Amino acid sequence: VGIYGSLGMGCWWGVLPTTFIPFASLFLISDASPTISSNGNDHGVGNSNKRYSMIYLSLLMGVTKLYQSAFFSSITIATNRTVSKEVRSSMNGFASVGAGAAKAIGPLMAGYWMALCLSFGIEGEDETANNAEGINHSVPLRALVAFTGIGSLGVATSAFLRLLRT
Repeated sequence: VGIYGSLGMGCWWGVLPTTFIPFASLFLISDASPTISSNGNDHGVGNSNKRYSMIYLSLLMGVTKLYQSAFFSSITIATNRTVSKEVRSSMNGFASVGAGAAKAIGPLMAGYWMALCLSFGIEGEDETANNAEGINHSVPLRALVAFTGIGSLGVATSAFLRLLRT
């Protein structure tokens, strides 16, 4: 596969599966007997269905973390191969500064993107499309748009890497 191949796989399978996070809401289907907490509030969703949703999200996050670690290992090897041994420590220092800046700015930008997407109304999304128990069984479209935008970053990065290979 090589370094650029593992970078491409890391882009596709490390970021793109985040698009499927909103589908976890499909597991939150009401049981025949709703759950009642200790304070008497009716939650409507049984613990077994929450468990399926958590298993789904855990597997999804496990796949993304596996490929993300392959991506970051490959990018470190690729950047170390681009410079001579004499300046490798300086390059690794600059890479660490860049990684720190990305860790500082990334959550801010992702939070802004999510807030922007979730604040807009989307045609066809009906907030009152609930069943008899009052639970909405549809995929949240605003969240799907937000996570699709995040997932598309992996596709764009992979396309850029393909340009570098040629």
